[in-house]
Amino acid sequence: MKKTSKFLAVFLALVLLAVAVLPSFASQSGEEETAHNNNNAYLPFGWIYRDRGEAFAKEKLNLVASYGIDTVYFSLGSLTLADDGEITLVDYMAENRENGLWQNIGQWMSVAETLNMKVIPIVNCNLNSYFLETDESTGAAYSEKAKSAMLAIVSQAINDGFSYNGKSYYPTGIHFDCEPFRRQYHDFYLDMLSSMRAVIGESRTLSSATPAANGAWKDAYLAQVGSLLDTINPMIYDSNGPSDWGTLTDGVTQSGEEYVQLVENTCLWYSQVFAENNIDCTVSPTVPSYPDASTDTGSVGWPDSGSTTVWYHLSTIENAANCIKGVQRANEKGAGITALGVWNFYYMCGDAEEYQTSVNGYYSPEADTAAWLSWVNGKKLSDLDYTDSLAELDNPERGFYRPACILLTESGCGTVKLPETPLVHLRFGIASLSPVNNDGNEPDFNDVMLSDIASVFETLRRNGQTAVIRFAYDDFDGTADCEPSIETIEKHIRSLSSVITEYADVIASVEAGFIGPWGEMHTSRMANAQVFNRLIDALLAAVPESIGITVRQPQFYADWKGVDIAALDADISEKGTASYRVGVFNDGYLGSSSDLGTYRNRDAEVAWLSNQATHTLFGGEAALRDGDRTYNSIDFISEEMFKTHTSYLNIEWNDTLVGYWQNETYTGFDTTYYGQTAYQYIADHLGYRFVLRSAALDKKAAENLNVDLTVMNVGCGNIVKPKKAELLFVQNGKTYSADLTLDVTEWLSRKTQSISLNCPIPSELEEGSCQVYLRISENKSALPAVRFANDGVWNVDLGANLIGEFTVEKVTEPETT
Repeated sequence: MKKTSKFLAVFLALVLLAVAVLPSFASQSGEEETAHNNNNAYLPFGWIYRDRGEAFAKEKLNLVASYGIDTVYFSLGSLTLADDGEITLVDYMAENRENGLWQNIGQWMSVAETLNMKVIPIVNCNLNSYFLETDESTGAAYSEKAKSAMLAIVSQAINDGFSYNGKSYYPTGIHFDCEPFRRQYHDFYLDMLSSMRAVIGESRTLSSATPAANGAWKDAYLAQVGSLLDTINPMIYDSNGPSDWGTLTDGVTQSGEEYVQLVENTCLWYSQVFAENNIDCTVSPTVPSYPDASTDTGSVGWPDSGSTTVWYHLSTIENAANCIKGVQRANEKGAGITALGVWNFYYMCGDAEEYQTSVNGYYSPEADTAAWLSWVNGKKLSDLDYTDSLAELDNPERGFYRPACILLTESGCGTVKLPETPLVHLRFGIASLSPVNNDGNEPDFNDVMLSDIASVFETLRRNGQTAVIRFAYDDFDGTADCEPSIETIEKHIRSLSSVITEYADVIASVEAGFIGPWGEMHTSRMANAQVFNRLIDALLAAVPESIGITVRQPQFYADWKGVDIAALDADISEKGTASYRVGVFNDGYLGSSSDLGTYRNRDAEVAWLSNQATHTLFGGEAALRDGDRTYNSIDFISEEMFKTHTSYLNIEWNDTLVGYWQNETYTGFDTTYYGQTAYQYIADHLGYRFVLRSAALDKKAAENLNVDLTVMNVGCGNIVKPKKAELLFVQNGKTYSADLTLDVTEWLSRKTQSISLNCPIPSELEEGSCQVYLRISENKSALPAVRFANDGVWNVDLGANLIGEFTVEKVTEPETT
């Protein structure tokens, strides 16, 4: 009896334990259900139009599967009418069947079968007004001839299948793509769907590409179409255009937010119509992923009204992140979308050979992939603005600067008023140490002088400013031959080492200077390779490794390193070596074919800078000689500045040239800046400029938070000094931080970085919603910190960028009996 009681007690305890644990299992199951692995993709005709071998098919379909895609669409070709004097039917589907395309598809289907992947052929029909006419020679309507041709292809595909190695493979359905969606073709469209259903039967999938919520179809017609289909694929793209094309109601969008709204409207429209009519049809919207696309209308263009080009697809507006945001918003209102498609997958996966950033603007396959995978893996894509706001950013170590000339004397430099620009060019005049002013003697810095330098740096730190620094023995008045001996210069540099080291956080770069008028390393008896080599070595030894050293000409670097200047473009500095820290400052920037003597061979030396200036700061003063605009026009500089990774320029010199830029309009490939001034484009793109292109977080987390980000550096330069990165957790007015191992010096110009973080959640957090920010700064402080170019993400008090929010869950151990 006791034994039985004990058994029952244990049994009841286990039952109670199971009851206690079951809710957590249910919760986990619910979270797992938010992952989506039943998506579809349109695969490129180029992958299958010729036999590339089974290995190629395996590689690509395994890649497709890794994107959470279980259904692929292959085009069989298209059917249309051509006016060649006589109206004739052009049947590329039949032609492709005869030239062996179907044999290739059979090979792909054999591989797909091993991956449990569904393959659905596409039947394309390009409609035009001739479909409404009659063939006078036969008396038959062209629409009937087209219908007959398409049904013959469908029947062959379904009944005969696609053969490979003696075996036939049968598709799981047929996809119909028939455009445009104009009212005059409505009857033909319905007739084709009904006829295809009769051919393929009820057991196979019938799907079709359909329009977004743009007024092309009414509710009743959509219900008729949906009743014939198993899956419907709204094509939510190519919606951009000028206002005379229509408004959001007409499916025309001109901003990211309008496009998100179009996606939301489309998903809600389909789900509402199907729900009201009790239609069992899966809605699978198609996500756009491809480069910018345009057409020449011959009239006023958009967004550049000064051209005749209309961009009907801009990847800054129509992209995977914005599309998925719209789907998420619709699902929050009950749309119930569980599967998506992608057009075009070979762009998203980076397989398109013709893809070039310089041609296709902001298109980023990395960003689209990250947003797509957030959907696949069940993460919440943050509802943020993923476009460049065109805002002026006060980020450290970049931009247009104003100079400050500080004359150091033995008794001090007096009160120093620094300019308010985020970047300052500090010009320390040390004529008081020149033998010219000391009866031939060569004194060293005294404590007062070093204290004054420290005071200036302290002001920079307090203001959140950074500086490029240079020293000159002529007090920057253009006087030649004021230098002491090279031995004394080396001693002066050693004396400066401690104060530069103490304030390394505010120093962007050290221009070698010291030699020649204005410290520009020319017009001096000491302007020779032997002196310059010792000067470079002294600076490298005295200045902290985090700070780069720049010289006036690439020739000086070549002499110091022992490299032939004629072959400088072949020189690659390795990280960790001394040469990795040595760059160029250019005070003749764009003034002539040689940049006023900066270059011996412009092409070769610019090619060298394209690599060297990824990790050294490059900039200086723009020049204008005799009104020559050959090299300083916006057309030239908007490309050259990206090659040399230009990070800083003097806004005060040349002020005439800067004035030209302020009154000229940008004319380049970046459609985001159409209508903006040349000056704004240059100012915004000096140095680095980071745009958050996607951000996805775990919806709920208890101990560790997973974050996936993509950040695109649209600026022409890079961060060259290491920074500290943190995640900030903000909840109930309190902020908690967690350090990250993130190297932002790798976020290179015109590249998109994909970042995956797994960060411990601070134990102090309570259950409930928590905002998450990313802070990138010199010393884990709000000032100065790196601001992203997106609207609505910057928190000035935190000096951090919002990347999303999640729900904190507390793990509670179940009681045991």
